[in-house]
Amino acid sequence: MRAPTLSPLTQPTTWQLSRGWGYAAVALALLAVALFLHLTDRAPASFPVEWDLRLREPIETFKSWAIRSRGNHFIFLYFFDPLRSAIEANLRGLERFLLAIPWPALFILLYAIGYRARGHGLAVLSVAGVTLMGLFGLWIESIQTLALMGVSVAIALVIGIPAGILAARFPRFEAALRPLLDAMQTMPAFVYLIPVVLFFGIARAPSVIATVIYALPP
Repeated sequence: MRAPTLSPLTQPTTWQLSRGWGYAAVALALLAVALFLHLTDRAPASFPVEWDLRLREPIETFKSWAIRSRGNHFIFLYFFDPLRSAIEANLRGLERFLLAIPWPALFILLYAIGYRARGHGLAVLSVAGVTLMGLFGLWIESIQTLALMGVSVAIALVIGIPAGILAARFPRFEAALRPLLDAMQTMPAFVYLIPVVLFFGIARAPSVIATVIYALPP
């Protein structure tokens, strides 16, 4: 029985092979240097202090400026504050709507949405989850969380659908967008929650923004 052969399209080229050997040579050289420094006790104990970029001071200065300027700078008065007000207004409106619905009607609505999305399994799971929150005495908190998720998903769809269409039509846009989306999905939420709180203050709007950042890549 003959062994399978690679087609010309799948066979590695000479340039690919040489590049692979080059990477291997560099890795071996770095390993040899590290072993030499370690065995001769010449390896530095810690990272060189003189290489420190000294970023703490400008970051602290920027944080202090943002806190001082929150009530008078135009970027807060005409961008961040109106955006926060719009998010919180929609959030409060959805909360009032959901809390005004009788709980049996809300169960029916959740079951209908779950059944329409994935069938009886998801519908039953959705109703069971909300029922569990009510049994634990967290009905109002669960409705507030549901409203927050609803507003966050709506914003993510408004941004994500046009961005997805542009990425599908323009490869360069997709190539530029891919690293940003990967970073948004892999970094912990508290990493970008800190600057969001700095710009929007301590309220529910930062929670919506952080959720949108996390929900946007899918």
